[in-house]
Amino acid sequence: MCGIAGIISPRSLPQLDIFNFISSIRHRGPDNWGYFISPLDQTQVSHSSGMNDILQTGLDWSSTVGGKERENYQRYLARPFLMLAHARLSILDLTAAGNQPLAYNRDNLIIILNGEIYNYLELRLELKAKGYEFRTATDGEVVLAAYQEWGEDCIHKFNGMWAFAIYDRLKNRLFLSRDRLGVKSLFYTYNHELNYFAFTSEIKALLTLPGIKVKANLEECQNYLLYNVAENTENTFFQGIYRLPPASNLIIDLTEISNKNNSLFQSISVSRYWDLKINNDRCNVGAKEIADKAHEFYDLFMDAVKIRLRADVQVGTALSGGLDSSSNVYVINQLLKQGQAKAVGDRQYSFSSVFSRAEEKYADESYFIDLITRQLDIKSVKIVPTPQRLLNEVESLVYHQDEPFGSTSIFAQWCVFSLPRPNGILVTLDGQGADEQLAGYLSYLGIYWSSLPLLSPSLYREIWQTKDIRGGLKAGLRQLVVGKTMASPLSSFVFRLLMKRRMLIGEKVFGNNAAGILDKCMERMPEFLGKHPATLNERLAFDTQNSLPVLLRYADRNSMAYGIESRAPYLDYRLAEYLAALPADYKIHNGWTKYIARCSFSGKLPDEITWRRDKMGFPTPEKTWLRGPLREWGIDIIKKGKFLQELGVRSDLVNNYDQMANDFTLWRLINIELWAKVFKVN
Repeated sequence: MCGIAGIISPRSLPQLDIFNFISSIRHRGPDNWGYFISPLDQTQVSHSSGMNDILQTGLDWSSTVGGKERENYQRYLARPFLMLAHARLSILDLTAAGNQPLAYNRDNLIIILNGEIYNYLELRLELKAKGYEFRTATDGEVVLAAYQEWGEDCIHKFNGMWAFAIYDRLKNRLFLSRDRLGVKSLFYTYNHELNYFAFTSEIKALLTLPGIKVKANLEECQNYLLYNVAENTENTFFQGIYRLPPASNLIIDLTEISNKNNSLFQSISVSRYWDLKINNDRCNVGAKEIADKAHEFYDLFMDAVKIRLRADVQVGTALSGGLDSSSNVYVINQLLKQGQAKAVGDRQYSFSSVFSRAEEKYADESYFIDLITRQLDIKSVKIVPTPQRLLNEVESLVYHQDEPFGSTSIFAQWCVFSLPRPNGILVTLDGQGADEQLAGYLSYLGIYWSSLPLLSPSLYREIWQTKDIRGGLKAGLRQLVVGKTMASPLSSFVFRLLMKRRMLIGEKVFGNNAAGILDKCMERMPEFLGKHPATLNERLAFDTQNSLPVLLRYADRNSMAYGIESRAPYLDYRLAEYLAALPADYKIHNGWTKYIARCSFSGKLPDEITWRRDKMGFPTPEKTWLRGPLREWGIDIIKKGKFLQELGVRSDLVNNYDQMANDFTLWRLINIELWAKVFKVN
């Protein structure tokens, strides 16, 4: 888990400050810094892992570096060049041999890698059998050898999370890749005027480059306010800055770039290399079938956890109290008993957020956290997020997130990630991704119901079983109606009704401007209808590949702000493919969401956790805070919101302040104004 950055230019770049570019992601790699600079019109290569001294002294490379280093720096920037930089959080091979950029094959291959390839040991053995040699104990060197052996197809061999760049000197190209499910981010920009391409782990680094104007993508901002939609396309909240989609490669052919008259952008290609294969078959779910599938699921999940315990530092867990994170905790303890969890230490650590005040108890998960940690004898470390801490740290949180986020639950996660490092833990496992693959959200109930025959006993049995789920029946029936009608000739009519409902929300925010903004959405109606998932498994696959990356971004930025690596066993691609191919009847059954997972852990975890219906994740008492201790602060931000005015938000918005706290619109308004302030967005 590190930070990477790079830039390619066919000509010299004015006012390029490498120090500011790289140091913007310094928090991602506190252990070591390295860089690689190569002139593109020569075969000479300069490779170093020695930026620590420069960074520690705070020197500005563009003006104050002296001696030979300054001479080389100026020489490289005065001609076509490629620069790669790496900020390292040491997790595997803690020696200097593991520092990046890492070279292989006589320096003909150079890599900067953010993430982990969990099956690197197995791949290392396979490559050794083919004659490859290794001088480090890192996964990065395995990636380079795999690339040399299989080329671009090497990514199909990897089980892990990654965003990397490989410079291939012999083929004269740059190969960028992002993992299948988008755990690790990769952003890029290309400047037409100055003719350069740059990429990095976090957007903030790109904002330091010459020619970059910090301007908002107004359409993305408006979509966020109305729908809480983000990261569903390659566009970001910043104009001219893009994200490489999950499961995608980006290749730049450098052959002709040394010619200063050639445009860099003609050499860029992006392609997708992986998709989930969905099984829409229906099946009869009997006791034997459930038992067999539960066993298969458990074995896959256990191995996913097992390989994510590979580390040369201590590993712990982020524990919310729900089934997903508790399943991690249980399996780790089982592996610990078997002597297969060396990185965990003698006793497992868990980290959680809880709430102590009476008015915040609806967001408190202490009971379930204590239940599982006592049963498994886990060292439980808790923190109480407070509204005062949010006030003190909100701008730092916004800065680290890069883009606006949907609720203050991100702050609870932020607080949790402040706990591991002081306790000697540098890696945590969490339950991210289970809801999207196992149908954990209540809205999935209705989507599943819509696949059942309208007059069938099975439909009414499923509906009846949700009677004791808080909000389940309402959410399910709403989605049932939408699902049945969206698959019928009435789809266009229903869509317009939904848009009219959205209009009521839009008018709260945009007033008279709402109609024009929503008209843009109506113009895209055919595209929307074409992508509307008709079955539960289609919807789960869609959310896993389109909505989940947003949550993964939150976790990545929060964990890296504190120098912690976050791993998610539920995002093992083998498990993802298995669940996509598993009929929906195993995921929702007798009114239970995540049915196959519940059956797998029944009798292992306490029933109160395995069969609970009111999961929350890492919640915050957001409504209570925004109506209470944060009320005046929130009103002040909205009243003075210059960026909100630019977005067309109505001037009397504060009149609806308390009402908007009910649907999370309020936080989005506050957050986007803070975002514009922190990043000085024009």
